[in-house]
Amino acid sequence: MRRVSLSSLVLFIVLPFLALSISLQTNDGTESLLEGKPSIDIYPEYLPKILTGEDYSMPFTVKVSMNNFEEGKYDIKVCIASDPSKSSAATQTWNGSKWLYSGWYVFHDVVFANGNWSGWISLIFKQSYAEYKRLMDQSSAYIILKVRNENNEVVATHRKVKLLDMDDSTKNGTFGGSIVGLFGQNKYAGKIVVVRNKDGNITGIYSIEDNSIDEGYPRRNGYYKLSSPVGTNYTLDVVDRNFSFLFRIKNITVRQGIYDFDLDYSNGTLYIQNTGDFYDTIVLNSSDNDIELLPYEVSLNPGEVCKVEIKYNLTEPREVMIEGVSKSDISICRNLSIKLVPTGSDLSVEWVKILNEGGKRIDRCVAGEILTVKTMVKNRGTEITNESTVSFYYDIEDEKHLIGKRIYPSIENYAKYPSIKLDTSMLSEGYHSIIVCVNCNCDEFNKSNNRYVLQLFVEKDILQEERLLITEVYYFTNPNMENEYVVISNLMDHEIELSDFYITDQPMKRYDLQNKILFPHGTKISPNSSIILTFNATAYYKEVGKFPDFEYGIDSTDVVPDIPMRGFIRLSNDGDVVVLKSKYNSTIDVVAYGNVEYHGEGWIGEAIPGVKQGEILKRRIGVELPIDTDTAEDWRLNRVYRIGQSDFRVRKFDLKAEICALVSPDCSFDVLCKKLELADDEILLNVYELTNEYLTEILEGLLERGVKIGILVEGNPVGGMKDEEIYLLNRLSSKGADVYLMNGACKLRYGFDHAKYAIIDNETLIIGSANWDEVGFPLYPCHGNREWVIIVKNQTVAGYFKKVFNEDCNVILPDVIQFEEIPVSIEKQNEKLYTTGYKNVFSPLNITANMSLIPVLSPDTSREIITELIDSAEHTIYIEQLYIHADWESSIEDIIRSLINASNRGVKIKVIMNYNPNYDNRDIDYASRFLKAHGIEVRFLYGWFVNVHTKGMIVDNRTVLISSINWNEQSIDRNREAGIVIENGDISRYYAKIFLYDWELCEKSTTKREDYKNHIFIFTVFAAVFVLILLDWRKT
Repeated sequence: MRRVSLSSLVLFIVLPFLALSISLQTNDGTESLLEGKPSIDIYPEYLPKILTGEDYSMPFTVKVSMNNFEEGKYDIKVCIASDPSKSSAATQTWNGSKWLYSGWYVFHDVVFANGNWSGWISLIFKQSYAEYKRLMDQSSAYIILKVRNENNEVVATHRKVKLLDMDDSTKNGTFGGSIVGLFGQNKYAGKIVVVRNKDGNITGIYSIEDNSIDEGYPRRNGYYKLSSPVGTNYTLDVVDRNFSFLFRIKNITVRQGIYDFDLDYSNGTLYIQNTGDFYDTIVLNSSDNDIELLPYEVSLNPGEVCKVEIKYNLTEPREVMIEGVSKSDISICRNLSIKLVPTGSDLSVEWVKILNEGGKRIDRCVAGEILTVKTMVKNRGTEITNESTVSFYYDIEDEKHLIGKRIYPSIENYAKYPSIKLDTSMLSEGYHSIIVCVNCNCDEFNKSNNRYVLQLFVEKDILQEERLLITEVYYFTNPNMENEYVVISNLMDHEIELSDFYITDQPMKRYDLQNKILFPHGTKISPNSSIILTFNATAYYKEVGKFPDFEYGIDSTDVVPDIPMRGFIRLSNDGDVVVLKSKYNSTIDVVAYGNVEYHGEGWIGEAIPGVKQGEILKRRIGVELPIDTDTAEDWRLNRVYRIGQSDFRVRKFDLKAEICALVSPDCSFDVLCKKLELADDEILLNVYELTNEYLTEILEGLLERGVKIGILVEGNPVGGMKDEEIYLLNRLSSKGADVYLMNGACKLRYGFDHAKYAIIDNETLIIGSANWDEVGFPLYPCHGNREWVIIVKNQTVAGYFKKVFNEDCNVILPDVIQFEEIPVSIEKQNEKLYTTGYKNVFSPLNITANMSLIPVLSPDTSREIITELIDSAEHTIYIEQLYIHADWESSIEDIIRSLINASNRGVKIKVIMNYNPNYDNRDIDYASRFLKAHGIEVRFLYGWFVNVHTKGMIVDNRTVLISSINWNEQSIDRNREAGIVIENGDISRYYAKIFLYDWELCEKSTTKREDYKNHIFIFTVFAAVFVLILLDWRKT
């Protein structure tokens, strides 16, 4: 059996439909695919081709109508093509606002009221269209009208028309010309002008200006221009848009050709040439009323040229616009810009530039620079000058202030560029006028331009002192590190060149005798950024975790470029002065510290107090920029900076968050377990101690189902790591957890990693005062510490603490090491149910609300945030702390001072502190007496919990602090601590309710505490009596 090919099958199916489509063509060219009858009612028999050198033809208009259609919306397309079957077009169509390609349906969603519509449509040939190139040498073309309904059904019709060759440049066209004129009556504006031959046939149609069509014709009411075959006895009719007769002109002759002319200006004379094909009159006009054109109206035959005299009396050169308009065709308009120069001599100082040694134009310099003053002198007149002198002065035009002169025998039309060197060492600080004058021994018609003044600012310092600062100095390095460094900050919004700037610690010596750290040529500092210079880049990297910009003492690595040191500089641990200077030995910034007296430029008063080993001098930040008063006050900070520590600034987040507020021992364990078990991807945990086996089992289960867990714990806690913690970390590490120890090998950044927070799946933060042990998150709610814990579900807040975690858990730094499994053996303890008599009374609080949250970090922001929180109190402050120290290094701490101030202004303050007889309680006893002496209520809580381990505060029942921060110097200044401030009334009242409950418990625990004291007292008396009896017995 013979197989039929796919192409044969397609033809078999398609050909019948093609035949049917062809059969639907009617004799008048209308496709009958859609009901209704489109019609091209009025159209010119001749359409103009495009003139040589032009992009578009003259425009023309047709009137079309649609009859007996169904009511609805239709798309309309009118175009010209070489064949009615063509889908491409040779024309553009005016859609009412712009010209569009006619091959598109230009008119969309046209409503046919009662199934009928009619309108005038303007078209224009476009040279670049491929369809025009096909028909340009033909003698005829087709006007095609197509209508399409919303179902894409189309009906079409066409009319055959002849083509006009307008300049004998194409083949096969009928010779054509234009009819142009101007009706003096505005009443014909926008009407239709029709040209008919002697047989009454329409040979040309277009609309009269102003017709709101952008075809390039002047928008002058009554102007018209349209095409027709060459001939005589034509009639021109004006009709309205309904084709009703209005006006007629008879006996019109059409000739082939155009109106045109050229304007030219040479050697002071204006020339006009008729470049058109007909006799024409050109009317001239000037944009300047001081200019007279003689004659201003010129009549010329084709090719004829006429000179026009320009009369003027000017004192300075002037640009003038000359306009010419054809009287016969006002669309022919030419403009010529000419420059008129006064007659005679006219010396002018055109400009003055001040250049530095690198050739860069400047308007300010440092005293001592050698500059070049350069000028341009030009003779704007028409006559050559005789001997001319160019003089350079500063401030005053006399011999005393003369910089120098340049003399020229004559100055013609070519400009002169004299220059002279200026030694700025003779100029005082401030603004100076640089004056350039030119004179000659001849008369000038304009002497107002013989002088030019430019301002130059001379300064002692190359930059404003407060804009380039030393912002950090690290001089007292850790043992054997040699990584002392200096940070220089650019506070300006543009790049600063530091070539040949230098740092010295000998500013009072002569320039060439100073020891220097010298910035090499080409050194630049970017806008609003800093650069770091260190003695040893490798040592700097070990303690900071990144490389500096330069090293100047030891060539320790190829990664960091070296900068030269003239002499030798090592900053003294006892005291020194660090000075940034310009290449002219100008003082830019000064830092004096320790046991040093410095009274030179750039410093006022006493030096900055020295710091301890490993601590950094850091400049204070104001509202936006570093503070610069040239005093030690600029460096007085509310925190201590150790090398490698983070520098997180205070951030306040206003957002919507899901909150779960918890309290131990009442309700924290179950909620924490459920939150952990919901983890899908990752948990990051930073905690001081991890000894809770139940929580460890949950983490192990998460590891087994693929959750990534990263843990950072304190590697050297007070008393050392417990065997139970090592045992649990061994289990977690063996199951794939990434476990790291802070301070496991050495202490560098923080005294202790005392933070207690976790981040789950990058969206949930768990933070509070509780270690992850049996009393922080107790299995049984009747036995454990009093802890405050809060869970925040918000990606922004969680992301902030993840950034903190990643910075702290930086394995590049020596104080973070990966945990290695250590063999330990622990005995399994029998589970006992302890009780202190406390019954859990508080449930979790769950809310979702808009609120403000402020992360709190020690040592970064804790002192600032806590003091500002206390200072904001108006009514009440509730504080529940493990302990409070009132004296820090023999002074009252800012936090305690703020509490006293709040009490003095009437704020009611209640403080609960933990009391444990097994602890040394002297500090809290002293703090209690101190606070009470200043009107602050203090109570101790003992016996109801293992410990009051809370580190929290509530202000005015509207703001609450939940943290790991003890109120002592170690926790505020040296530890890594973490907490959060939440501004929300519901959450604050939740913790206030817990606080006031504990406040009442304190009364109940007083008896227990007094009983304990009585027992001690009785025991002491008994022991003393026993000793006396024993001594007396020996005597006997």
